[in-house]
Amino acid sequence: MKTIGNKNQASALGWMSHAEINFLKVLNQTISDNAFVFTKIRINDLVDETLFANKQNLTRDFGDEVFDFVICERDDLSVICVIQLDDRSQPARESHSEESYKKICREAGLNLLEIPAMCGYDLAKLKNSILSHSARRQEDMRVLKTA
Repeated sequence: MKTIGNKNQASALGWMSHAEINFLKVLNQTISDNAFVFTKIRINDLVDETLFANKQNLTRDFGDEVFDFVICERDDLSVICVIQLDDRSQPARESHSEESYKKICREAGLNLLEIPAMCGYDLAKLKNSILSHSARRQEDMRVLKTA
């Protein structure tokens, strides 16, 4: 806990990098009230293991690894897309390549969006990227803020 004035406030710096915090702030500017953004969701918690022939491989292979951001519909929490931030300030993800994440997302029917971490983001480009990686593009328009 960080003490700010006379209030105790949890610091995200213990579980999020500066790049992730920066991106989350920008992401929240693009997402409407029709959606939620979740951070650090374990892959094993989000992916339905019943879809995989060898369930032990999924648990063993991905353990406690996480998707950096998950955008969900507000009404039913259905996943619109998952986002992996390419954040060079964070230690490398265990032993998994980008292909491992792409493969598990493809097999689970999740839309993966990979974004390089940077100082500034173009909101219009970010909105277009989210839409292009969304399963229900037309329906998902409502989860993005309009200009």
